[in-house]
Amino acid sequence: MISNEIKETYNSLEDKYLEISSKYLSLDESNLGEALLKHSSNFAYFASVQSYAKKIKDLKSLQLEGSEAIVMEKHRKTLLDKGTKATQGALAAYIQTVPDLIDMRVALLEAENKYNLSKNIVDSLQHQQSMLVQISANKRAETKLHEL
Repeated sequence: MISNEIKETYNSLEDKYLEISSKYLSLDESNLGEALLKHSSNFAYFASVQSYAKKIKDLKSLQLEGSEAIVMEKHRKTLLDKGTKATQGALAAYIQTVPDLIDMRVALLEAENKYNLSKNIVDSLQHQQSMLVQISANKRAETKLHEL
């Protein structure tokens, strides 16, 4: 079961991407400890958003493929009933013009965009983790130098 918060974040990804990026990915030297403590939960949350986005994208892709096959077969039968040869090229061209299928392709593109945005956030969180580890190591080394 997907939480409402994950669904809300998914639905608002396009509109709030910059706000989300700024909130979860910006680092301030004065709050590195807090960033380290929250990093795992932020990563887990956005990995869940990404997983949900992939599920939606994959479902829309399956729906489109199935609908295209149904429309293509129906059109093939119509052409054959009229005595016209139903070539693969003609059928492929036809399904590109069907308004419902065009709408489904647009919905799939929107789902792919949301998936890509969520993936960008997760990738950025992985990069942030590497930066936090390096900054922490640098601070420890700097502290040791001052102790000498």
